[in-house]
Amino acid sequence: MRARILALLPAISLLVAFRAGDAAPEVTERWFEVLVGGKPAGWTRSVERRVPEGWRTESETRLRLGRGGTSLDMTTTGWLIENEQGVPMQGGRTQAGSGQSQRVTWRYRPEAIEERTVDLDRILDRKLPPVPAEALAPHASEAQAKAKRASGASMIEQLVFEPAQGAVPQQVRAVREVEEPIRVAGEPVQAVRWRLE
Repeated sequence: MRARILALLPAISLLVAFRAGDAAPEVTERWFEVLVGGKPAGWTRSVERRVPEGWRTESETRLRLGRGGTSLDMTTTGWLIENEQGVPMQGGRTQAGSGQSQRVTWRYRPEAIEERTVDLDRILDRKLPPVPAEALAPHASEAQAKAKRASGASMIEQLVFEPAQGAVPQQVRAVREVEEPIRVAGEPVQAVRWRLE
C-alpha cells in the first residue's frame, strides 16, 4: 500500500501560502494545501531556520486519502540541513500510516549520497548517485524562486530537494494560477495558488 501512496505524491497539486506574519528573517514558514484530483486531501507546513551550518528546513505533511469505504491517514516529516552555498549536507524523513513507520536518513558526500532506512526491525544501507550540480537545497531553491516571482515569472522550473520526498532531487515546475485567501488554523491567510507538477 505504501508504494501506491508514494506513487501518487508526484501527481498532487499544492496551494502555496506565503506567510509573512511576525517571523524573523532567520525563520521562514510556508503552508501548502495538498489537493488530489482537485479536492483537498491534506496540508504541508515547511519551516526554514538559520543554524550554524547554514539552513535547516523541516517539513510536515498530513494526508487523508480514501477510496470507497477505506481511508488512509499518513504523516510524513522531513528535515534537511544545507550549507551557506545551498549544498545539502544531511537530512531525513519519517513516514507513518496504516500502523507502519519508516525512518530514512541521508548524508551527502561528494562521491555519493549515503542512505539508511529503518523499517520496523529491518535496516538497509545503500549508496545513491551524488548530488547533481544544478540541484538546489530548500533554502537556495526558495531564494531563487522568490527572485523569479519578484520579477513577475508565472512559471518556475527547478531541480530541488524536498526532505519529505527523499534524498534524490525532484524536477518541479510551478505555474502561477490565482491569488486568493486560504484558512490556516481557522484564520484567513493571503495566498498565491501555484500548481506544482
